[in-house]
Amino acid sequence: MNSAIPVAVAHLNAPYGQILTAEDLTAALRAGSFTKMAHPSGSDIAAAMFIELEPEQLLACVNEVGGTLRGLQGLYEESLSRGLARVPGWEQTAEQLL
Repeated sequence: MNSAIPVAVAHLNAPYGQILTAEDLTAALRAGSFTKMAHPSGSDIAAAMFIELEPEQLLACVNEVGGTLRGLQGLYEESLSRGLARVPGWEQTAEQLL
């Protein structure tokens, strides 16, 4: 792993302690689903990545692990279904790239 994933995991874990792992975030990004995470307790933290991280950071993470933009958009839609707030910055980025 280069650097985008560890930085994202550290940022997302900051308020909670070491719950989300780099491996789980990688699995979710590759699969386009939070259900692929080995430790489901981290999935709620990972779902907040659209709120907590800039679109450029999200794109760097998905590129680093060989995921797809469509998979990343699927994660965003899954986060909305969990009741998280819409993120206009991500929506604009996704609209431009998809």
